[in-house]
Formats: sequence, C-alpha cells, structure tokens
Amino acid sequence: MADTAAAIAAYTTVAKGTALATVELKINYLEAILGGLIRADAQVLRSGRNFVVTECDIFDEKGSLAAKALLTFGAAGGHSLQK
Repeated sequence: MADTAAAIAAYTTVAKGTALATVELKINYLEAILGGLIRADAQVLRSGRNFVVTECDIFDEKGSLAAKALLTFGAAGGHSLQK
C-alpha cells in the first residue's frame, strides 16, 4: 500500500507518460494492524530529473501511525508508457 500511494504522489511531479520504477523502499512498522480500515498519506519530498523521493505514512482506523516508509522512484529520461 505504501508503494502504491507513494507512486501516485510521484506521478504528479513527472511528465505525462513517464514510467516510474521503485528503486528503493524502506519501511518501519510501528504498530500491528489487526483489521479495519487503513489510510495511506504520501507526499513528494524531492522530484529531480532522474529520481523522485517520497514518504508515506500508514494509519489504522483510529488514526494511529502504524508504519512510515521512505521510497525512491527512478524515472529514466526518454522512457515513457506511451509508444
């Protein structure tokens, strides 16, 4: 979930059609989530020419922070999803 939420945030900072790939993901699990709804909040920390760095917080349905992730996405120039 953290990877997906962070990728959505990262896609908001690159040119349309640019392909992104997760090149690094570090996650700290802070609390177990035994059930119920969960929420992911992701934001871009830095968007460069070749990399986008993001962070993502995962919350349980009571709003307690359950996990924190730091992700780096590669965005190689000249590669896109469109042909």
